[in-house]
Amino acid sequence: MIHRKKIGPLDCTVVGALAEDLPSRLLVVLCHGFGAPGTDLVPLAEEIIGASNRKLDDVTFLFPEAPLGLDAIGGFEGRAWWMINMQALSDMMGARDFSDLRSAVPPGIIEAREMLNETLEEALDATGLSWGELVIGGFSQGAMLTTEVVLNAEQDPRALVAMSGTLICEEQWREKVTHHAGLRVIQSHGRIDPVLPFEAAEWLRDLFVENGCEVRFLPFHGVHTIPMEMLDEIRQLIESSLD
Repeated sequence: MIHRKKIGPLDCTVVGALAEDLPSRLLVVLCHGFGAPGTDLVPLAEEIIGASNRKLDDVTFLFPEAPLGLDAIGGFEGRAWWMINMQALSDMMGARDFSDLRSAVPPGIIEAREMLNETLEEALDATGLSWGELVIGGFSQGAMLTTEVVLNAEQDPRALVAMSGTLICEEQWREKVTHHAGLRVIQSHGRIDPVLPFEAAEWLRDLFVENGCEVRFLPFHGVHTIPMEMLDEIRQLIESSLD
């Protein structure tokens, strides 16, 4: 069953235990990328559940919807966690100079982090779970946002899932990650990603590794997308968390 409801300040899609009024043993929160509709990642829950050899009816999947609509700039139903200068990003890709990307603190990221934190608090309260029973991550901008949330948190989730994310807020993240040795990270990125450079994903991976995080890095020959290998990793993570 799929429910649409407001949790904290964000509209969300809920799949699994909480939607069925069943007890939850694990909360999986996945945030979509820039320009995607709020329901963009919802089908992943069905794919993960369908691929598992065990019933996952004690897992709650939560898909928050970004607060900013892009209809005014031709984005139709697309949404954003914060606004992105796509021309500037394209210029960086053309020049192969991403120094501005890694150092940038995007206007609006702090507000987005605070809203997602409110949603997480309410969802954890509703399920009776703790941060240690939370798998959190996202795709592209959603991966960056959830990295920002985790690195600013006082405790670690069960795992951070960063799909096609990149290093931003470098000065702040380098200071924050020192408090998260042992954090489990699963990260994927396409080697020919035309939107966010593969080398920027390597910078993020190295940041985690150098500070004692437990990183599973999944490069793949592809573009700005989520490979089946990553979905399999998430499924295995969920199953091992329940075991």
